[in-house]
Amino acid sequence: MFCMANFFNKGLFLAVVAFMLLSTPVIAREMPYYASIKSDEANIRTGPSVRYPIQWIYKRKSWPVQVTATFERWRKITDVHGEIGWIHESLLSNKRYGLVQTNGVQEIYRLPLLTSTKVFIVENGVVAEIKECKNDWCKIRVENHDGWIQSEKVWGVGKGEVVE
Repeated sequence: MFCMANFFNKGLFLAVVAFMLLSTPVIAREMPYYASIKSDEANIRTGPSVRYPIQWIYKRKSWPVQVTATFERWRKITDVHGEIGWIHESLLSNKRYGLVQTNGVQEIYRLPLLTSTKVFIVENGVVAEIKECKNDWCKIRVENHDGWIQSEKVWGVGKGEVVE
C-alpha cells in the first residue's frame, strides 16, 4: 500500500544521505603549519576577505610562510620577517619550501651527517625546496642539486618536524 508520509520520509532520508556523501569533509590541520606561495603574485590583505585592503603583494612563487589561523577559505600567515596578513587559500601550496638562514654561506651534505661529503654550498636567504626532514636534518633541492642541511638552519620547518 502506498503511503505519502513514507514516500517523503524516504526522500528526506535519501537527500540527507546524499548530502553527507557528497559534502567535502573539512580536515582540521594543527596550527601553525608551513606552506608556500603558489603563484608569481599573491595579494596579502589586512583581513580575511577581498573587502579588506591589500597590505602588500608577494612577487615570489614558492616563498615559505607559516599559517597561524583560518577563517573560511582565508589563511592568516606570518613570513620569515614577522609580517602578518591574510591570503586566500587558493594562493597557497602545500609544497614545502624553506629559507636558508645562516651567516655567509652554508655547506650542504650528501648525507645527514656533519662528517659526510659536502656537495654544494648555498648563501643566506636562498629559497630551497624541502624534500624531506627527519632527525633534525632536511633534504633540500636548490637548482636541481640535492643535499642535507640541519633543520635549525632552515626557516619553514618546525623544531623536530618530520616532512615526508
